[in-house]
Amino acid sequence: MQERRLGKFYAFEDFVKSDEMFPVLKELEFVPWHVEFLLHRGEVEFIGYSPLFEICELGQVIPTYRMKITKSEDGALAVEAIIEK
Repeated sequence: MQERRLGKFYAFEDFVKSDEMFPVLKELEFVPWHVEFLLHRGEVEFIGYSPLFEICELGQVIPTYRMKITKSEDGALAVEAIIEK
């Protein structure tokens, strides 16, 4: 059985519409379960699976993550998922 590595994160609408969003999702190996545009905040909420997320036990509240995105001089993308406590 696959581990329940579930998480939630938010991205600003402008970033979601940019060419940078899909490489970030690919780097996260993110599989979306629920995506919702929060009009009042100008953000998109993503809930889903990533091997970078911590294991989420059954019945546990899905944790929220902050993404640290860095791009090297050669264009390589690195994404770190940091859990918000």
